[in-house]
Amino acid sequence: MRGVLALLAMVLSACGGARTDGVMSATEPVLTYRVALEPSLRAMHVSMCSEGRLPARFRAIHSAGAERFVHAHVEHRDGSREALPGPILELRSRADWAEVRCVHYEVQLISGGADPDAPLGFTDAVYAPTSSWLWGPEPRAEDARYRMELALPEGMRASAFFPREEDGFLTFGEAGFAFVTYAAFGDLDIIDVPAPGGCIQVAAIHGGPSREAITGWMTSASDAASRALGRLPTDTVSVVALPIGARTREGGDPLAFGMAAHGERGSMLAFMWSDATEEALRQDWVAVHELTHLGHAFLGGESAWLTEGIATYYETILRSRSGGVTPAMALARLDRGFRRGERGGTGRTLREESAARHRTGAYDRVYWAGAAVAFAIDVALRAEGSSLDEAMERAYGLRRESVSDQTLLLAMDGGTAGTATRIGLAWAEANAFPDLSAVYSALGVERTDDGIAWTEVGQDLRNAMLNASPVLASNPATCRL
Repeated sequence: MRGVLALLAMVLSACGGARTDGVMSATEPVLTYRVALEPSLRAMHVSMCSEGRLPARFRAIHSAGAERFVHAHVEHRDGSREALPGPILELRSRADWAEVRCVHYEVQLISGGADPDAPLGFTDAVYAPTSSWLWGPEPRAEDARYRMELALPEGMRASAFFPREEDGFLTFGEAGFAFVTYAAFGDLDIIDVPAPGGCIQVAAIHGGPSREAITGWMTSASDAASRALGRLPTDTVSVVALPIGARTREGGDPLAFGMAAHGERGSMLAFMWSDATEEALRQDWVAVHELTHLGHAFLGGESAWLTEGIATYYETILRSRSGGVTPAMALARLDRGFRRGERGGTGRTLREESAARHRTGAYDRVYWAGAAVAFAIDVALRAEGSSLDEAMERAYGLRRESVSDQTLLLAMDGGTAGTATRIGLAWAEANAFPDLSAVYSALGVERTDDGIAWTEVGQDLRNAMLNASPVLASNPATCRL
């Protein structure tokens, strides 16, 4: 597996002229990346070339990449080379700027532990998200498109982190720089999984659960995640499954951690226990949560409560609709989560708590208060003849954008402030956990000392929320990203 580099021929677009200010647009020569992985898996060499004038500078899209910068040089049109200081690669001040054809740089893929933005090395593969090796041009036009050639050691493969054209080149645009994309390279087990209305490709690093277990896991998770919109939350998803060793205790969730990334292609990262069983993986809720994220806009900082809340609510509701859990189990799990959220927090408003969550550790308050808001919005919308499912469909166009909670709520309402905006913004500014008494009453649910009980009151509403789902789109006949 550690053979000689199987280098692909480099193709550069040579049409049109270049702007003198170094801004790349979609009507001008494509900036072509060439990404070469060393056989040792410890370094990545990247070249950025154009037949026109290169942009004024290149900058790492994330600090994780800048920290791993080794060196860089320019290549002139006459073939000569000269060192270039980094990690910010400046060209504007160079007298020979117009004569620079390519910029080359190297980064070390030094393991970053469990940091999802940093590389992680394995025996025959490396997890290397774009945050660890991709530099973006500055300035650049929002509509610009870029091509990328991969040069990998013989026998090694890459996860499907960017779309691939028929000529073998990867292609991406602004989303490839604005968002980190999870990626892996090496001796990977590539598993294609058809899903309702879309395709998922899992790049599994050896040492984890079996191929059959991973296929069952993603089939089950995608089926559940499709039961809000009637289809996979986004048309294609690239999943990287990282084995992290055996669990230290019996039972428990099969995944230790998961993350979703919005980008040119939706991607998902799964830190998976190596001894996770096929049955445990089919009951997993983490993948449902992360796949759900890919169907709505990215919200960070003080707004993260909303999308984390929607995904936390849906991870339970959608598994009930798909038969992964019973409706009674789903309602009980929601109530247990709400109780944890009520006990958690630091007394801040939900927005303030959301902004400080990584420092305070108040995740239960943020996630479960957000889920309570989603729960309340769903019940209120259903009383009006709509639903949270329909609200998320209305906001679907924002799924590859980074917005605020107010913008997403407004889109969920169809552009004019309504039920979602009213309920969401009221609790975003509140210090207290959302009051669900009216929601429980509408559902015929009563809290007891050790759980919940329910009556026939609200049974139709419970069935609509927990059992009914849109007609699922058919699976593609073939699936290969």
